[in-house]
Amino acid sequence: DIDSGKSVWSRGFHDSAHVDKAARGGVFRYGWTDKRDQQFDHFLRCIDETPQSVLYFGHFLVPHAPWCYFPSGTRYAQDRDSLDRHCLEDHDRQMVDELGFIQNQQRHLMQVMSVDRQVGRLMERLKTQGIWDRCLLIVTADHGVSFRLGESRREYTSGNTEDILSIPLFIKFPGQTKPEISELPVQSIDLLPTVLDVVGIHAAAPITGHPVKDPRVAQRPEVIVRDFAVDLTFSATLLSQTGVPALIRQRFGEGNDRWNLFRIGPHAEWLGKPLASLVVRPQGSVELECVPAIGTNPSSELSNTPFHIQGRVVASRELKEPLELVAVVNGSVCGTTRTYRQFGFTDRWEIMLPEWSYPPEPATSAGTATLEFFVVTPGDHSLTPCHVHWREELQEATE
Repeated sequence: DIDSGKSVWSRGFHDSAHVDKAARGGVFRYGWTDKRDQQFDHFLRCIDETPQSVLYFGHFLVPHAPWCYFPSGTRYAQDRDSLDRHCLEDHDRQMVDELGFIQNQQRHLMQVMSVDRQVGRLMERLKTQGIWDRCLLIVTADHGVSFRLGESRREYTSGNTEDILSIPLFIKFPGQTKPEISELPVQSIDLLPTVLDVVGIHAAAPITGHPVKDPRVAQRPEVIVRDFAVDLTFSATLLSQTGVPALIRQRFGEGNDRWNLFRIGPHAEWLGKPLASLVVRPQGSVELECVPAIGTNPSSELSNTPFHIQGRVVASRELKEPLELVAVVNGSVCGTTRTYRQFGFTDRWEIMLPEWSYPPEPATSAGTATLEFFVVTPGDHSLTPCHVHWREELQEATE
């Protein structure tokens, strides 16, 4: 019942200042990336028990970039891609070091995990409002994402087909009590016919696609993807034979160790170890410029601590070999990285620290956590402390 003003949630390129966040019905149009966690909270508040049939529709730009959410849903950075050059499409085209793509995928996967948490919250809301058993729930995405060297993140190419065409689709039918996994070649054009079939509405005009349980879906020999005005045809078995899950496991391991998502830099075996267990030299000469991404969630104790850090090595000339760096918080190794291998070994680097890096009650006498950076000495792998300069933005390297 769209005309009643009760049932629709929408979003797009709008000014969030015009949204009445106290309203519980109507059409709400938020801005591009304006506190997406709060947008979802508003959506959940709009779902309530009602005797009439209601359509709740939400379009949320997650896990889309900018990546700034931990799996817990806490923001570790401001929800604006203008503050994070690694979220921008043109950065992908400039990056020629695979580590940069893996670091982007690391943050993307953390945001995927935050979406998983939000879906759980949605399910709980539907259950507490007495809607879950009888509702039709569809969760899906509009396109996939790729993190491969030399390929676009979202524009289709012959080298990222499996990534871009693979999108999540979850459907919970009314009265369904047991989960099922289907390998059927379902397409997005099948969603509207599925909704109409479930609610018992006959389309007045012909529509493309079939209900997902229609036998014609299983007999579909190929799938069609519309790339703007061009239709691309692929075998229906493409996604069932994809190697994307294996690639993710190769890069990040299994999900049974919380450190695995962060074992992507050099000396990953050091993560979680005390600094005292490693060889540390007393003096170092390497200078770093660091730009911290600071979260803005006032309800979180994490809001004033840097987790995602971009930086550069201050040097009088281009580095001929990449430098390996170690981040230590309160005496424990929480991350490792290196300068990127591109353009003759540049001075730029990036690092993402886990959400649990900073203890709730820092043990230092000053009452704040201590973040230190060390450079790894080639050969004996000893560590020397770096001189860190915190900046609002990185300066250009000295020629």
